[in-house]
Amino acid sequence: MFRNSCSCSPTFIKVLKWRSTKGYSGVPYVATLLNCMLWVFYGLPIVHPHSLLVVTINSAGALMEIIYISIFVTYANKRQKVETTSPKHVSLLIYDHGF
Repeated sequence: MFRNSCSCSPTFIKVLKWRSTKGYSGVPYVATLLNCMLWVFYGLPIVHPHSLLVVTINSAGALMEIIYISIFVTYANKRQKVETTSPKHVSLLIYDHGF
């Protein structure tokens, strides 16, 4: 998961350089954040003992995704901001993809 989070870096270097999202979608970043959060929950000692590595790696991935989403929302237009941060859209993302 950590490798997937790092693969977004070139895209966000471009977003910072252009100061615009230029049509990029924020949905994959929200989906990756939800995925990391689900794995962190799975790795908790209450749910699955002795899985500190799962929690550590996915916590780092979730932190990186939060940074990416923050950058995205900063430079996105209004429609993209609503699409990325709206609870309605996030819940549709969860239910449509079967998490």
